[in-house]
Amino acid sequence: MHILHVGALALLAFCVSGCEMMASRARVDPTTMAMYPTKSATAGKDCPLVPGLGRSRAQAIDLGCFTLPGDSKPAYQLAIDSEAGRVRLEAALLKQADDVCIQEKGRMTANESVTNASLSFAATALSTISTIVGGEQAKSILSGGAAIASGTQDNVNANFYRNQIVQAIGQAMDTERNTILTTLISKRASKKESYPADEMIRLVNSYHQACSFEHGLQTLLKASINQEGLNAIIADRNLRARAASLRKAIAEAKARKTTEADETAKQLEETLREIELKAAAITKETEGANLADPGH
Repeated sequence: MHILHVGALALLAFCVSGCEMMASRARVDPTTMAMYPTKSATAGKDCPLVPGLGRSRAQAIDLGCFTLPGDSKPAYQLAIDSEAGRVRLEAALLKQADDVCIQEKGRMTANESVTNASLSFAATALSTISTIVGGEQAKSILSGGAAIASGTQDNVNANFYRNQIVQAIGQAMDTERNTILTTLISKRASKKESYPADEMIRLVNSYHQACSFEHGLQTLLKASINQEGLNAIIADRNLRARAASLRKAIAEAKARKTTEADETAKQLEETLREIELKAAAITKETEGANLADPGH
């Protein structure tokens, strides 16, 4: 049993040190290279970050007093007054969102890696120790512990991560954020009357919220579900494009009105029939589907 205690302590030390090591290596450190001021230039007092809804880990910019470098007015007031002020506030909010996203991705990677490594180490350690210790009861307990650790690892990956890797989830998050960022960039030249500051803030908030484990996982799962139908649609369109080219080639061959051209036309018609049959079969798979981005 002394060996069991040593193994448990080693596992605990691995988990603690592993979490710290992975969390630091999974992100850029320091997280940000620049900080905006946290004092209100007009009131001369602190303007700290404020808690968000629920149990938010990171805090949000307080638009009631937040100012940009070189300006005395609150950034929100500048955004209301002019397009240039709106663009400057947007940049500040995007920077804050990107900084938080770096930490979130690092946390996701660390959690997955340490969880899997810890449970795998526990299963291996308990299984190995069970072959060393004496006594049937101790062997049974250790073997059972190894089975539990291995089963827990499988259940975490299947039920929490839905059998998806964090790197793929992060990619789904980036794709969604890039889509929203494109919308933001396209609206920067809009007049303040048609594109008010509050609409910009709403879009930046959507950009920020797209960097979450839950959102990325849902987007990835939806894309995976729709991937088969999407592939069928692409195949169908490729076949129809090829069929159109064949019909054109057949018409040109027949127009030449020669024996050789007629033989070529017959061969092309046989190929065309094969393609039309394949396209007809795929049509059943594409009913009710479209070519929209599977992530939306």
